[in-house]
Amino acid sequence: MSLKKSYVALAWTRPVPWLGFDRFSSDIDAAAMQSRTIRYQRDLIRQYVQDVQGVLEKEVALLELSPDRATLESLKGTSKNRAFLI
Repeated sequence: MSLKKSYVALAWTRPVPWLGFDRFSSDIDAAAMQSRTIRYQRDLIRQYVQDVQGVLEKEVALLELSPDRATLESLKGTSKNRAFLI
């Protein structure tokens, strides 16, 4: 019996206010339809997990508002999934 390693996907991007891109769904598939960056990260993560024969337990999409530190919104997004991250 082999145990597969579990993975959590955290895909993030930055807003583009002049384009009106300042929010998206926390559902990674919906967010991937709104953001090429999220779509690229999601697809890359899924391919990697498949390549290593792992199990993708959770996927989270975040919009990071601060250029140099995690914002409260991002911390909330990760804390909702703390059980998966430990």
